Amino acid sequence: MNTFLLLLISSIIILFKLGALGILETSEARYAEIAYEMAMSGDWLTPRIWHITDFQKPPFMYWTTALSYKVFGASEFAARLPAALSAILAILVCYHLGKTLFNKRVGFYAALLLLASPLYLGASKILNLDIFVLLFTALMFLMFLKDRFFLFYVFMGLSILVKGPMTLFYVIPTLLIFLAMNRELSKLKNMQLLRGAFIFLLISLPWFVWESIQFKDKELWKFFVYGQLGSRFLPFIKAFESYKSIIPLPTKPFYYYGLIFIPAFLPSILGIIAGRSFPQKREFLFLLSWILAPLILFSLMPVKQPLYIVTLAIPLALLSAYSLSNLIERIPTSKRMIRFAFLGFFTLVFIGHFFIHRYEHHTKSVKAFLPVLYAHPDTQIILYRIILRAIPFYTNKRPIFIHTQDPVGSRHFDLTFDDPKNYSPYFLLDYHNMDSLMELLKTATKTFIFSGYEWKEVLNAATEKKIPLFICHQTPKYTLMGNFNCLEK
Repeated sequence: MNTFLLLLISSIIILFKLGALGILETSEARYAEIAYEMAMSGDWLTPRIWHITDFQKPPFMYWTTALSYKVFGASEFAARLPAALSAILAILVCYHLGKTLFNKRVGFYAALLLLASPLYLGASKILNLDIFVLLFTALMFLMFLKDRFFLFYVFMGLSILVKGPMTLFYVIPTLLIFLAMNRELSKLKNMQLLRGAFIFLLISLPWFVWESIQFKDKELWKFFVYGQLGSRFLPFIKAFESYKSIIPLPTKPFYYYGLIFIPAFLPSILGIIAGRSFPQKREFLFLLSWILAPLILFSLMPVKQPLYIVTLAIPLALLSAYSLSNLIERIPTSKRMIRFAFLGFFTLVFIGHFFIHRYEHHTKSVKAFLPVLYAHPDTQIILYRIILRAIPFYTNKRPIFIHTQDPVGSRHFDLTFDDPKNYSPYFLLDYHNMDSLMELLKTATKTFIFSGYEWKEVLNAATEKKIPLFICHQTPKYTLMGNFNCLEK
């Protein structure tokens, strides 16, 4: 009964208006477009964006999203559905973790607290890698606790196909710390490590080997080893410098996650504070290790994103659920208060879905521009000093990308492993000044130009050159202009 109820509640909250917002730039748009090109091309092995190879991430998420496109057609809903289903499954796994560690009531409360976590709820609504990582991490730990080690290694292998080996860097320390502090290291013998390593490698390794062979002349294997491992985890070693990811990644200070920790997991933290009780040593150490290992790892990494720590939502929810369960036993009247708190929160979330479309104008999405773009389907699209990866997803067109810094591709695309003929017509590497753009607008037929904060610079230059340029549509993030009266149909 609890499983069905959690499935119903989580499905309603997560799936309702899942496609209401447009695909968000930049990460979600990149993932959605790569999966779209995979579905359209039929090449299910090599990820591509704008027909350019992209090896920044393994293909598991692209496979599931491309399959969703095949079944439901390309849309915002189809793009986000696999991630949303992973989030729903994670709710059920959280329940079973709570039931395994404690009892059914703790598992039920933990699942609701997970669903109420702002960071988790946000991650469940967009296409992202980290919600898949959260699911496979939770499944690994559940199988470990139940001594189902074959499935433990299966899920470990699948986690590598989602985001590379990052998961191992906190799953293995979590388990070793837990076993050592509980004096259970002998359990490692029961895990059949050699057999497990074979299962793990059989699942995780073939794709990397295949792509490395296909691009052996480009030494792709060095990018996988040095670029995706060395430059991320050991950025201070100069030998890895030339293999760093060329996608611009934001670096944050060590204490960054401390700043967002409380708002990201507020309901669970409030539950821990309200209950003020912790489980027995064994269960407590397991959950504490699950929290601290990834938190320390991600804090040490120079590149930080809020969604990286979404995996902490489950152990925090379990700790909070145990604390609240004890509170109810001590003060039975608190049960009604907790029920009202959950009901009030989920009611607000549900009501908020009806107003989400009103914020479309303020998001980093090109969906607001679609009426103008669709009204002029044969118009060329130029991106000036801005990258909007979802343009082909929505228009089925490949835009021309102009940037004032050289090399242009090094800021947004991985051109290392591709043939220049695949991208050179669309990446104007020799356009270093505004005059070049004006010449293109003067000689071109109907042309749209997207710009960010530089739109006034473009408009002023066109005015000086006496080139007609009209503002077609604007949002706080982007401006669409055209060298024709784009407001006329």
